[in-house]
Amino acid sequence: MFIVTACFGVIRQAVHFQNEEWSWFMLRSVFFYPYWMIYGEIFKEEIDTCTDTDNYPGGCTYGSWVSPLAMFVFLLVIFILLVNLLIARFNATCIRVIPRVREIWKYQRYNVILKYKLSSLLPPPLAVFSLIYQGIKYLIWKCRGREDFCDHGLKIYLTDEEKDKLHEFELQCLEDYVRHKENKLQTSANKRISAISERVTEISAQMDDITVQEKSFRHTLQLADQGVSKLEEIFLKNHEIVKLMGHMVPGFDEFAQSPSRQ
Repeated sequence: MFIVTACFGVIRQAVHFQNEEWSWFMLRSVFFYPYWMIYGEIFKEEIDTCTDTDNYPGGCTYGSWVSPLAMFVFLLVIFILLVNLLIARFNATCIRVIPRVREIWKYQRYNVILKYKLSSLLPPPLAVFSLIYQGIKYLIWKCRGREDFCDHGLKIYLTDEEKDKLHEFELQCLEDYVRHKENKLQTSANKRISAISERVTEISAQMDDITVQEKSFRHTLQLADQGVSKLEEIFLKNHEIVKLMGHMVPGFDEFAQSPSRQ
């Protein structure tokens, strides 16, 4: 970004101030205009020397077209660089924080709780009365021979017995979590089995429909076969009748076999 800004600043300074002598103020001007252009101030009256009659009454300077072109490239590149840099930073931050987000949240929550636990109930400067009260209470407890004055409220330091209880509690929580995961997996497996069973039932119903259609088709074929058989029987009977009539009526055979009858 520094290189891009310096390049544009040098080009702009060379085009707009061609006859200026060297000074440290010139170095300041090289970065002054490009820096403010990053934030949206483009100095539109001074973009082109041909239109800036106040600072350049003589008209266009040599290479006046270079400055607007360089400004266009500078703004395009600088905004692309800024946006990509911002996205890259956000992405890097998310990648670094997301794996530890719950851990960080727990530590921050612990710090907040500890802060409010150790702070006084009264605001400053009245907090001194709370400190005096706690000091008197501590002395009274000491006089009574009690050693568990700091053992009330938030547990900061644990004894070995309390650590063992805490570990047992953590193990119990872990077992409950594992049991919950197993039940969830079993439930999902039961759901899959139920879905497969429903699918098998649907396929079985479709097969039953196909079987019924097949039986209906076979019945239709049987009826058609019976019809054909009856037609054959009728044809045979008619043929026998024709033969019988041929024997009974003279010349009936020649009449039945004549071309006109056929």
